[in-house]
Amino acid sequence: MRPAGWLVLTLAWFSAVSAARAGNVANLSADWSDSNNPNTASFGTWSYRQGTSLLPEVPNWNGDNTAGFTQPAWAPSNNAGDFLPVELKAQNTVGDWQVGDVVVHTTDGANGDSNGPANFLWTSPNTGTVTISGDVWAGFVVSGRDNMWTLFVNGIAVSSGTDIDSYTRANPFLFSDGTGGSAALVQNVTAGSTIDLQIARTSTLGSFVGASLTITEASTVPEPSSVILGGLAVSIFAITALARRIRTV
Repeated sequence: MRPAGWLVLTLAWFSAVSAARAGNVANLSADWSDSNNPNTASFGTWSYRQGTSLLPEVPNWNGDNTAGFTQPAWAPSNNAGDFLPVELKAQNTVGDWQVGDVVVHTTDGANGDSNGPANFLWTSPNTGTVTISGDVWAGFVVSGRDNMWTLFVNGIAVSSGTDIDSYTRANPFLFSDGTGGSAALVQNVTAGSTIDLQIARTSTLGSFVGASLTITEASTVPEPSSVILGGLAVSIFAITALARRIRTV
């Protein structure tokens, strides 16, 4: 191939590559809000819920004070017997979680037993393919207490895992190791589709669970017509410049 041909192809290729854009990312911790529920982020909307109900804001949640901290949270109330489930973004390092971690305390038989399970619902703003990633671990390990996690897509369970108390922050339970495997973590969505991480107790008493959840949109490339037109414009420019150079030799 002549040098002019290589030049045109190279420039057209760079034009197409530069036109590609990285996918959007929704991250439970990075997108967190202590004041808005639902919370519309840069990519989709997060809802902090018990069952199918939105949790109210509790500016200074402290439960029964056994955790030794007070901070903003989403919970049914701050009253004894009705302060679970709670969902919060930690402002203190406690147990096996650090500042900035998202933490859940599941319901107890004697506390919030009639409330729905803790869950984080993400609603897609558009149509495309997304990849789900994340993990869970035991915030506190208390003998006789354990929890499980379940991922739902449009209300249908696609993966789950039990025995969360066997995992630590340093060695968490990856969603890819759930019952649905890695295949369940790639999903096609449309505007209004939902992805829901639910955490519920499997024992009489619940406990704290750390959680991370990220939803990444597949990288996209502009419509073929845009790429072709961009490459064509570059090619025409390169050919014109080369022709002028040849005429001046």
